[in-house]
Amino acid sequence: MATPLRPAAGGGASISMRLVNGAFLSKNRIRSAREHGLPDDDRQIDYLDSGVKCGTPMAPDDHEVSHMFGDRIAVIRALTPNIGDDMQTVAAARYVPKPAMLDRDRLDRVWRLSGKYRTIMNGWYMYRPESWPPSRAIDPLLVSMHLSNRVGRLSKQGLRTREHLLSGDNLAYFKHHAAKRAIGARDLSTLEALQKAGVEAYFSGCLTLTLQPRNLPRSDAVLAVDVAPEALAQIEKKSGVPIATLTHKIKTGMALGGRLRLIDELLASYETARVVVTSRLHVALPCLALGTPVFFVHKNLDDPRFGGLINLVHAAPVTDVAAGRFDYDLNAPPANADDWKPIAQKLRQTVEAFVGH
Repeated sequence: MATPLRPAAGGGASISMRLVNGAFLSKNRIRSAREHGLPDDDRQIDYLDSGVKCGTPMAPDDHEVSHMFGDRIAVIRALTPNIGDDMQTVAAARYVPKPAMLDRDRLDRVWRLSGKYRTIMNGWYMYRPESWPPSRAIDPLLVSMHLSNRVGRLSKQGLRTREHLLSGDNLAYFKHHAAKRAIGARDLSTLEALQKAGVEAYFSGCLTLTLQPRNLPRSDAVLAVDVAPEALAQIEKKSGVPIATLTHKIKTGMALGGRLRLIDELLASYETARVVVTSRLHVALPCLALGTPVFFVHKNLDDPRFGGLINLVHAAPVTDVAAGRFDYDLNAPPANADDWKPIAQKLRQTVEAFVGH
């Protein structure tokens, strides 16, 4: 029987970020905002965490209002019940020491006293499509983007995200920035939608493919991350090896620092495992980057999120695996193919050029 596993310790790596959120405004910062004719609530503002390991929050000092001047590199965060969103944040944050963090679903509420947030805008979009287009305080690198075709979970108007983002002023936003730099679509479905709307775009793949291994020692652990029970039972029966289980589902109220520590631990677990079986895209792609053999098992391999990515991993549908119709050997897992490496290399060059490496 598969047993739950606590993620491995992270091996001392740290992730340090500046959180952007109006809730942390000090009195001096509120006064400064008012003097500049800006609202003092429901706005995003730069927040320095002073190098705390994994981004653990600390209250900002009043002198930090100086961080509101000039350009600053930022990444996107999304505090959802899926830690995979944080995996994409961390993939972007590794390119910049102490980046600012902007809330994916509040990008219209970003402001600076001067300069721009030069923002790596990868990830899944979005719960609140009404917040598009982003603030003019953001200079975006629109790369590794998936535009959801679902109704936004936080949309008060019941808007379907992709339809809303590719119409009117929102479409004009994409076209404006595509004229300077083609839009990087994370998957083929998003690429097709952008091109159909007349936006210059290309398939960029996912930024998690550029995560870097830490050369941690390999263990004999076999991990299953959010695998359907009927598939997991058959895998365990056929392989005869003990399997430990992990999940990317987390409590909604988990603080940012805790989320980033969990990412650190999960990545260490994936890197040290002998093999990983998962239904999560943002387990499978990091495993490629970390050099860990991975077997992707999902109920719908034709999910639009997977186009152009599913072919990079060994994969099988849940129904086949549950019926024993698979030949992936957990005792001697096949090496991952190298098809992902050119995608990762191009992504790395694109982001490094943007942040000025």
